[in-house]
Amino acid sequence: MKKIIILFSLVFLLVGCGTKNENKNTNTNNNGVEVSEEEQANEILLHYEGRTNDYSAEVTISQFTDDDAELIKSEFGEDSDEYIMLQDNRPTYKVESFILYDGEGNVDLKEVTELKISISPMDINSIYFTEQDIVKVLQGKDNISHNYFIYEDLRNELPTEDTVIEMIGTFDGNSQLDFTVELNSI
Repeated sequence: MKKIIILFSLVFLLVGCGTKNENKNTNTNNNGVEVSEEEQANEILLHYEGRTNDYSAEVTISQFTDDDAELIKSEFGEDSDEYIMLQDNRPTYKVESFILYDGEGNVDLKEVTELKISISPMDINSIYFTEQDIVKVLQGKDNISHNYFIYEDLRNELPTEDTVIEMIGTFDGNSQLDFTVELNSI
């Protein structure tokens, strides 16, 4: 009887070791660390999308986390004004925004001297001068609102689900590429 129990236990252990237990409750930012459903729901507060014939855009507002503070520390340094300011006055939310040129054909940037992008009503303004930076932005690889934060004291206003965000881009040297994209909450 003992042999049967031991044999049954070994078979049970082998069957248990043979199956892979996949954890689908993770995200790419935490390297496999489990994230609760509540944390996943709270991660993104608002998400807006919009498109035109040649451009698609998105703006995401999410919680400012310790990981965001660490990224700023690694980018600017521990003694930088940017990092020290975060220690004194921590933001509540961060804003990430991207534009993607998805029109037909290649964009001629030879005559373009700068690209100005503004996002309202949040009053975000960015200027890009080099062709390399402009291409990076138009490929959706550069956060237009890099280091734009929303604070609890309402020094800048948090959009709502009803807010229509407008992203405007003007190209000095080739106005045919100019765009205006209206983004709505999804």
